[in-house]
Order: sequence, then C-alpha cells, then structure tokens
Amino acid sequence: VLPPSGDSLTYPGPNKGRQEGSHAHMCLFSPGTHSTTILVPDLGSDLVWSIPYDATSEVAPLGTPIATANHETLKGGGPRHAALHPTEAILYVVYELTSQAAAFALDPKTGALKAGPPLCVCNVLSGSKAPFLGPARSNGSSSRGEGDSTYSQLVDVDGVCSDKATSIAAVRVTPDGSHLVVSSRIVDADGALS
Repeated sequence: VLPPSGDSLTYPGPNKGRQEGSHAHMCLFSPGTHSTTILVPDLGSDLVWSIPYDATSEVAPLGTPIATANHETLKGGGPRHAALHPTEAILYVVYELTSQAAAFALDPKTGALKAGPPLCVCNVLSGSKAPFLGPARSNGSSSRGEGDSTYSQLVDVDGVCSDKATSIAAVRVTPDGSHLVVSSRIVDADGALS
C-alpha cells in the first residue's frame, strides 16, 4: 500500500487537481549486484518509491517503501513512467504534469535510487534539441560498477506546460543506451515523439 502507514506525506500536492492522493502508475524491477529493488513512480505523491524485494522470501518479499526522487526542482511534476539505462546505473523518470525528464543515479548494489538531486533535468518538449545525459567517462569505466563518472547538470524549464496542454505518456532507452525516447499526447493536436 502506498504511501506506507505512518508516512508523513500530505495531500493534495502542488497540482491540486491531479495530486489529491497517491497515483502509482507502473513498477520496474531494478536489479543490483547484491539485491533487487522495485521502483514505482507515483504521480500523486511526486516521488519514486524504492521498495526492497526479496524473491526468496515466501512470507514477506516486499520491504518497506522508501520515498526517493523527491527533489524540490521537480515538485508538482508528477512522475509517471521510468526506464533503466541498459549499461549505466541510471534511472530515467518522466514527469507528466510538467513535461520533464530527469535522470537519477542508482546504487549498483541494491538497484535503489541514491539520495541527492537528479543528475539531469530537461524539458521533453524541446525534442531533439534536448541534451541527452550520458556519463562523461574520464577513465573508460562504467558507472554500474566502480569508476569515476562525471555528469552535467542540465536544466531547461522554458516552455514547461501543464497537463491541460500535453501529457507525457511513456519513456524508453534505446538498446545501446544512446537515446532516450519519450512520447507525449498533446490536446487537440498530433502527439509527439522526442
């Protein structure tokens, strides 16, 4: 049950019409090298739940949900869908209510989101002009394991629109990890693929 009992979340969120309560839309298994986490974007709570998962437990395979990806710059965004990078420890989350995409670092051991701000935030409606976040490898290593990866903080909030005009629908990462593909539904117009 989200949010878990005893959690201090209050409703409604910044978008009173759409964030009157929890709206978990999807879940995603995020395997780590030592354990697995289930990641659940929650539009109504404005965060991504990280839920420890133990497939070997017959009694209680799900741990206590942990509120993550709730950075101040994304308030009112309404996270809806998420996708894992195929080779890097990165989770991409798209925000339905503000047409943004954000990248978050994952703990390679647990698959859970690391604490801290997003690695990148961009406006999805910028289309092909939107910069794609990828690690700038200084030593040729991958951030899934050990190594030094550096990221740029990219923030583009011009043209952010409300859910009355557009609605982010889905997100995928190409198999080689080179592109983030996001679809949107635009009211009274053709949809877009960015």
